[in-house]
Amino acid sequence: MLKKILFLFLLVIIPSTFVVAAFWDFNYLESEHYTVFYPQGYEFKAKETLYYLELHRPLTVRLTGNKNYKVTVVLDDGGLLRGGAASVVAKKIAILTGEGTTHWFFRDWFEYVAVHEQTHIGQLTNSSGLGSFFSSYAANEKLPIWMVEGITIYAESRYSPYSGMLQEGIVEAIVRAKAKAGKLPSVQEATFLSRETDHYPYYNTPYVFGGAFFRYLAQTYGEKSLAQFFNVMGTYVYFPDELADFINLPDFMGIPGISRKMDLFPSTRLDKVAREVFGKGFTELFADWQKYEEKRSKDWQIVGTQITHTASNKSDTQVTDGQSVFFMEQKVSRYNAFQNKYEASLKAIDLVTKKVETLALLSNDVDLGMKLAYDDHKVFYAVNDYGLKTTRPTNYTEIPTKTIYSFDLNTKQTKAVLEDAIFGFFIVNEDEIYYLKQKSQKFGSELWLYKNGQKTKLADFKDDLLIEILPYQDEFLVVSKKNNSSWNIYKLDLNKKELEPLITSPWTEKNVFLLEDKLIYTANYEGHYGIYEYSLVDGQINRLTQSSDAQGGVITSSGDLFFSGMTANGLEIFTSKVMRQNVDLQASKIMLQKQSVLDFSLENLKQKVLKMNEYEIKDGAWKNLSYLLVPYSRTITNEDITLYGMDALQETSYQVAYNYVDGGATLEWTSKLWDPVQTTFYTDFATYNQLSLSSYLYRAASPGLTFIRAAYAFDLNSKAYLSTALNFYFNYLDYTLSETLALDRAENISLETYYTYYWGNGSLNWDTYLAHNLNLGWDWNTILNSGYSKYTEVSVTQKIFQVQQGWWEPNIFLGDVFVVPRMRYLMTNDVTVVKWLYGINLALETRLALFNMIKWYVDYDNVDKWTYGFVYSASWM
Repeated sequence: MLKKILFLFLLVIIPSTFVVAAFWDFNYLESEHYTVFYPQGYEFKAKETLYYLELHRPLTVRLTGNKNYKVTVVLDDGGLLRGGAASVVAKKIAILTGEGTTHWFFRDWFEYVAVHEQTHIGQLTNSSGLGSFFSSYAANEKLPIWMVEGITIYAESRYSPYSGMLQEGIVEAIVRAKAKAGKLPSVQEATFLSRETDHYPYYNTPYVFGGAFFRYLAQTYGEKSLAQFFNVMGTYVYFPDELADFINLPDFMGIPGISRKMDLFPSTRLDKVAREVFGKGFTELFADWQKYEEKRSKDWQIVGTQITHTASNKSDTQVTDGQSVFFMEQKVSRYNAFQNKYEASLKAIDLVTKKVETLALLSNDVDLGMKLAYDDHKVFYAVNDYGLKTTRPTNYTEIPTKTIYSFDLNTKQTKAVLEDAIFGFFIVNEDEIYYLKQKSQKFGSELWLYKNGQKTKLADFKDDLLIEILPYQDEFLVVSKKNNSSWNIYKLDLNKKELEPLITSPWTEKNVFLLEDKLIYTANYEGHYGIYEYSLVDGQINRLTQSSDAQGGVITSSGDLFFSGMTANGLEIFTSKVMRQNVDLQASKIMLQKQSVLDFSLENLKQKVLKMNEYEIKDGAWKNLSYLLVPYSRTITNEDITLYGMDALQETSYQVAYNYVDGGATLEWTSKLWDPVQTTFYTDFATYNQLSLSSYLYRAASPGLTFIRAAYAFDLNSKAYLSTALNFYFNYLDYTLSETLALDRAENISLETYYTYYWGNGSLNWDTYLAHNLNLGWDWNTILNSGYSKYTEVSVTQKIFQVQQGWWEPNIFLGDVFVVPRMRYLMTNDVTVVKWLYGINLALETRLALFNMIKWYVDYDNVDKWTYGFVYSASWM
């Protein structure tokens, strides 16, 4: 039997190692502290990443107090996606090489992400003493999310005056607007209103308030105190209850340095360390921070008349047709306990009545940073789209694209016009579009023309990344950046393919709008956003707003200025008269600060940072597979020991478990044979050996059929299939539909339907399940009496009120309350079975002990009458 299992195991392993091209298409660079894997052809970006990792390592060591780690870094071409992720247990960083389609405030993407992600690794893996010995349970891994993200936001804003969220303008705007209104979060709100919330700034909550809070700590107690806090936390160990019971560990502080219930009672761990380092617990520290922000935000104001009041994200660019101003909006609704839905729409403001009208609802994710356009009674906008991917080592399953749609103001119809990896665009008309793409393997851009259904590349820019484009006379105006520089404004001569600088401060200039010979744009010259006007005739610059925050301005024919401004509830649209004030950038500190910018040179990688005579580029295949030999995680419970392993590229992973109570063992091996097919082999080393295959057959983000997924399970012992399943998923503007068809080895066939219609903070849900054995025939009485469950159920979920209150000690937070009336009908001829089941459920969201989500409920139905209880799940981040 063991030989057979080994043969079957190798049958899975060998193809997954040698057939998948990804293993052989990667090289790697290695320094003292980092191993960087990258696809062949991406050497430039790999060198750049390694340079910044080593250059800024001293900063992250200084802030996190941790220098005892070596990190694996994997670069991946994510197309239009820009992102990074840190894996704590594997000490690995994944970086997408795309620049993204929004004007983030950093001078170089790889510099920014290198600081951010390695700060995560430094903080989360900081452990010593017992914390080092039990590294899987180190306390620094189990901190609230605003701490985990807060230190990284502070770090990314520390290495340069021109990088990071704290200096970009948006964080300052959110914090000061909420401080002025007395709406800054308490420590319990910052802890629990994080990932799952419908309160602005939504998923950015831990980044914004965590970053601002850590900035306050550093300014008040010194940067050394931050590292000291993480160093002391690193001496603690967090033990789950199962392991604590296994080793007979008493509650709380029975053994010095070990905590058991400290996530429920912060005073025994988090506040204890805070008082040791800062002299106060976090409740007091947050109160002090609130007072500090409120004091410095007394002068915060938006000068103008507020038009919208929808507490949502809105595009920071608008467009006008002379009768209306158009903008995009995205908000989050809480339609069920711990479940959010994004609602996106195209809206218009009537210039006369100032009334807001919803023109179109969008089922796709909205790119709020992508400019709108107008031509011939049509508004053009871009939304995110994607298709099936090729092999990717960072677990992203799509190739991102963007689709430009037109909305006809006369017919009220939408139309898909162009799909590509669009970085920015300008509309001549529906059949003629200039658009920008970014280079994949090196820094730079491409300019393309879509005309009469044909795509033509017009120009290559190897030293410039273009993100916005507008026609002006016989040339173009563009927003662009050099490598390791800021977003600035240039004039483009398409014949010469040359860029002439117009405004090149070390800050950000963006959101360009042309009004005759006046270029309207947004800039964060003074640490917050304002709207400026540049004369294309004499070069004079005027500031047009006096607000504490103003973005994406457009001026109408009547001379009114419309712009986005931050309020305590979100980004809203305002209007005001233009107020011109001359600005001399050359004579201001804005230009003088440019002297502090890093002198970027890849040669410093080998000469000054790595002290290497030459780059040592090696084939990554065997290096990648060597990671399988060392399990990245080891856990012990009162029943078993489990080892987890994964290769560097995340193409192959395994889990081996040994239960020392009954002596049994299991192995689960997952790999990608022919991407996007995923293969899983599972065995208990005795009687059970199963091979499973699953794959997306179709993927799209446009309304309608979103994906088709297939799954197939095969019994390797009997050489017979176990089950086959097909899942179809449809996503429309305000409803989703899922159909799953399955057939198992016993000829049992089933069809399950999920339908959900959404509105605001509620939904209508329909669930139907039909099952039948193919050998029993198809007459109705046989189907009804075949013994298989058949039902249809309808329910309504509605949020009825929110509590949004809690305690830091003990660590409990009460969220939203939902009511769920439901009705089910069982399809059967059995008269002893209750066919109709109706009831009502009342549920309360509860967050307990930092990481635990609990839905408490009281339920009544016509069969079981009154019942109550809770549904529990853990969320470490």
